[in-house]
Amino acid sequence: MADRGRSTWALVVLAGMVLAVLACGGGLPLVGVQPPETPTPTSPPPATQAADQTAEANSPEIAELPASGQLAVIDMDSNLVVLRRGESPRMISDDATSIDTETLSGRVYQHPTWSVSGWLSYVRAETLPDQPPRLDVLAVRPAESEPATILSSTDATYVYGYWSPAACSGAPDCGRFAYLMNDGDRLALHLAEVSNGDAPQATDTIIGRAAPFYYSWAPDGTSMLWYRNERTLAIYDIVSEDVREELPDSAGRFMAPAWSPIDERLLVARAEASRSRMTVIDGEDRIELGLPIEGYAHFNWSPDGRQIAYTSGGDTLEPITVINADGSGGRVLAAVPDVVAFFWSPDSTRLAVVALVLNESPLPQAGSGIRARQVEQQRNPEDFAFAWYVFDVASGEATRFTQFLPTAEQWYTLKFFDQFAQSQRVWSPDSRYVVYAEQDRDSREQTIRLIDVEKPGEEPLQVMAGTNAVFSFGE
Repeated sequence: MADRGRSTWALVVLAGMVLAVLACGGGLPLVGVQPPETPTPTSPPPATQAADQTAEANSPEIAELPASGQLAVIDMDSNLVVLRRGESPRMISDDATSIDTETLSGRVYQHPTWSVSGWLSYVRAETLPDQPPRLDVLAVRPAESEPATILSSTDATYVYGYWSPAACSGAPDCGRFAYLMNDGDRLALHLAEVSNGDAPQATDTIIGRAAPFYYSWAPDGTSMLWYRNERTLAIYDIVSEDVREELPDSAGRFMAPAWSPIDERLLVARAEASRSRMTVIDGEDRIELGLPIEGYAHFNWSPDGRQIAYTSGGDTLEPITVINADGSGGRVLAAVPDVVAFFWSPDSTRLAVVALVLNESPLPQAGSGIRARQVEQQRNPEDFAFAWYVFDVASGEATRFTQFLPTAEQWYTLKFFDQFAQSQRVWSPDSRYVVYAEQDRDSREQTIRLIDVEKPGEEPLQVMAGTNAVFSFGE
C-alpha cells in the first residue's frame, strides 16, 4: 500500500479513542482488550440460576430480533444476557457490579462464546479490597442447566476460547472447549470437557504452552492444528493427548492457521524468501494460492470449504482476494481498500468487511478509498471511522452499510479477526444479519446493533445498550 503509514496512524489513533472512551467513562475495565492487571474474582458468588432467570424488572427496549439464532450480549451492567425472538431476555448473570475506581473492586462478565451444540462459555472476573483478584471460566446451556465451573484462578488472565465443532462422546451434551490463559509462563492452552448428565460437570487439562499460540479445530473435533511461537506447525491429537505430527513446512508471517471446515485440508502461509505464500496443505500435497505476499497474511475458509479469502499488510490491510481452494479463479475485491477485518457468512455467499474510512457525511459510495486524500490533507483523529461493507462474493459487488466506532470488546475481536472468525459468529445463522457493538464518540453510549444485509440504505437496528454481542451457530 503506497500510503500505509498514514492509514496505520489513523487506525492506531482510532483504537486509542476506543480505549480512552471506556477508560474515561467509569465503565468496564479493559479486560477484553488486554489482560487485566487488577480485576478478576475472590470467593465466587452463589451459582446463578441461569435456567430460570429472565430480565423482568430491567427489561431493555429491544428491537425485533432475527428469527434465526440467539444473541449472547454483555449489557451495560456487565451482566450476560441471552436474547431470542419471542422470548424474554434470559439473564445468565445478574450480580455484576460497577468497578470502584478507588478500590478497584467489582465484578464483571465477559467473553461469551457459543459452541455449535448450544453451550455458552463466559468469564467472571472479580476483585475485592485487599484480596487477590479471581477469575472463573464457566459454561452453561441456557434454559437447560446451571453453570459449570471450568476453572477458577487467582493468578492468571483469560485470553481467548474456541469450542470444538463436534460433540465429544461419553456423556449427554458433551462439549470440548479449548482456551488460552496467561499465567506468567507463556500462554497455556487448556482443554476442558463439559457435560450435563444429572448435573453440569467439567474437567480441565493444560495441553500446551507457547507464546504466541494460535490453533484451529478439525471438523470432527479429534485434532487441532497448532501454530506456536511464530515458528512451528503441528497437529495435536485429542485421543492420544499428544502432538501427532510436526509439519515440515516453514511458517511465513501470519497469525491464525485454519483447518478446513469440511475435511483434512490445512490453510497456512508458508515462508518464501522474505515473503509469504498462501498454501493449502492436503496430505503430502501443497497447493500454492496466488502470488507471494508482503506483511502478515490474514485468511479464512468459506464455511462450505470451497473458497478462501485472504489479505495482507500491517494495521490496515490490502483489498481482499477470494480464490478457489484448488488455486483457481482468484479475484481481488478492489472496491474496499484499507481493510481491518472480514467475516464469511454461514452460507458462504457474502463477506462482511470492516474498513477504515474518512468520517464523512453523506457517506461515500463503496470503492472511494482514503489514501489519496490522506496524502493531500492533514487529518484529525475524528476525521476517521470504521465502516461495515458486505461483498456479494459471486459478483464482487460491495455495499456500504454504516460507519461506527467499536467498543473495546468489539475492537478486540476485529484486531484478532482471523482467529475469532473461526470461533464466534457476527452473522446470524440464516446469513441475514450482522451484529456489532458501537460506542458514541461524544456521549460514550454503547449500543448493540444489527445490520439487515437485505435492506441496504436502512439504518442498523438497535438491539439494546451493551458492550459486546455474538450470534449462536444454530437456531
